[in-house]
Amino acid sequence: MAHYHTVKAGECISSIAYASGFFPEQVWQAPENESLRADRGNPNLLVPGDALFIPDKTRREESVPVDQRSRFMMRGVPAKLHLEVRDDGQAVAGAPYTVTIDGEPHTGVTDDAGAIDLSISPTAQRASVEVYLADGDTIAYQLALGQLRPITELDGVRTRLDNLGFDCGGERGPLGPKTRGALARFQAVHALEESGEPDAATQAKLEAEHGS
Repeated sequence: MAHYHTVKAGECISSIAYASGFFPEQVWQAPENESLRADRGNPNLLVPGDALFIPDKTRREESVPVDQRSRFMMRGVPAKLHLEVRDDGQAVAGAPYTVTIDGEPHTGVTDDAGAIDLSISPTAQRASVEVYLADGDTIAYQLALGQLRPITELDGVRTRLDNLGFDCGGERGPLGPKTRGALARFQAVHALEESGEPDAATQAKLEAEHGS
């Protein structure tokens, strides 16, 4: 039955759609979600409290010969995890990695652009990333999947800075000295005014560098 779903902490478009028997784009593109699309812009930026319309399922019928065997193929439902690993702004290419998603390890080697691409469950919640550098050092991250806040919120700014290697020191709440320092370092690297403030130009560059 069609209904509005109130987004809860830890949910994302992929997990909500999967639980309802849909692909994410089928839910996101429902006409009833037009205002939500305008507000969020990106389906991966839902926040707790958002009202997401879940449409009715529709039956699809196919005509097939009765005297022949017919094969039907169902589209897969994995979500995609795309990471780009950098060290001092440079892509880390050809480096072994281990990505552990909800306790399940995935190993491989970063590509020429330092990228890692994995198919994951739409309901995945947590990932730990370890990339092993040639000098013996390890780059390590902890990721909360499907929980990215909009760039207009300070927590969204902090998450993107942390993910890009500009550590905010675990700060939460109002803008503090550690986040200001991370912002200033990011601004310096990208030739922006080093104000330590999440101004419009910095937000735009953060989104572009982060990919969302």
